[in-house]
Amino acid sequence: MNFKLFLALTGTVGWLLSCGSGPAPAADPPQDAHQQEESQTESGDHALYLNEGKRWLVDSGMMVYLRTMESAVLNSNVQDMAAYEVLSETLQRESDLLTSNCTMKGEAHDVLHLWLVPYLDLVQAFADAETVEERSSLYTQLRDAFARFNEYFE
Repeated sequence: MNFKLFLALTGTVGWLLSCGSGPAPAADPPQDAHQQEESQTESGDHALYLNEGKRWLVDSGMMVYLRTMESAVLNSNVQDMAAYEVLSETLQRESDLLTSNCTMKGEAHDVLHLWLVPYLDLVQAFADAETVEERSSLYTQLRDAFARFNEYFE
């Protein structure tokens, strides 16, 4: 009887230890250059990556709106809510024009969206901000967003 009790206990302990653990995780496969670039540039849930080491080309018709917004951000003399409001209106108008005139397709379009969706959220947060301090912080993030844009797109 002791032998049967021993087997039952051993089986139960083994079952408890393995329960829910599933198979051992496989080692991470080696990453190719594309995956490495993507993993190195993660920002939140979005991971921008280059096009075989080069920046993605944005259609010239869309780039007009992007450069107008970039210029507005970089050249604004924002010191009070009135100046921030003018900038906000420009960004919202140009964002609407950009999205309604989208002409890109394929992977370049998809990668642009990895940058664009968080940027549009930032534009909305900037518009919704109620204090100079909030807008100042978001303004810095807008400047950073365009620096990031220029790393990955042309």
